[in-house]
Amino acid sequence: MCAKGERIPAQSTRPQDDYQIPKVLYTDGQVQVAYWGYGHQSPLVTVTPDLESQRFVFRTEVNCQPWQGSFQIIYPVNLGEVCIRASALVPARSPFVAF
Repeated sequence: MCAKGERIPAQSTRPQDDYQIPKVLYTDGQVQVAYWGYGHQSPLVTVTPDLESQRFVFRTEVNCQPWQGSFQIIYPVNLGEVCIRASALVPARSPFVAF
C-alpha cells in the first residue's frame, strides 16, 4: 500500500543472495473492502474507511515476464459490487509513480 504520488522503485529480477536483502517484498494478500456487523449496535454493512485514498501495488507475471503496477479501490455503490481502477502497469525493471 502506498500514498498517491509516491514513487515506486524498479525491482530487481535477478536471484537474491544472502548479502542483499530486498527493501520491497511482495506477498499474497487481500484487501478488506467491507465488513458485516451483527447485533443491534452495528450497521449491517460497513465500508472500510479511507479506502479511496489508498493505492495498492502489485507484481505479476505475463508470458514469464515480471510486471508491477498499482490500483485503487472505489467505494462500492451497490452492495456486492466493487470497482477497481488500475493506475499503472510497467515492466518490473521500470520505476513508476502511483496515481
